[in-house]
Amino acid sequence: MTMRTDEPRTHEAPVHPLVMRVTDNDFQCEVLEKLARLEAKMEMLVGSGQPGRISLIETKVAALERNERASRSL
Repeated sequence: MTMRTDEPRTHEAPVHPLVMRVTDNDFQCEVLEKLARLEAKMEMLVGSGQPGRISLIETKVAALERNERASRSL
């Protein structure tokens, strides 16, 4: 039994859109989780309505620099 090439194939294996959709969904979920973690870390560093770690560090460094200048002048 030979298959004619000019006839349209009706029994072709379907392209796997469901597999891609699941993969895309997993990828999207992973990206959103990482984005949420990044957002939380940025809020911790910069602060969200309160001084973040960077602001606190800047304040401490400024105080140390003032103390160092004051001790040098004595």
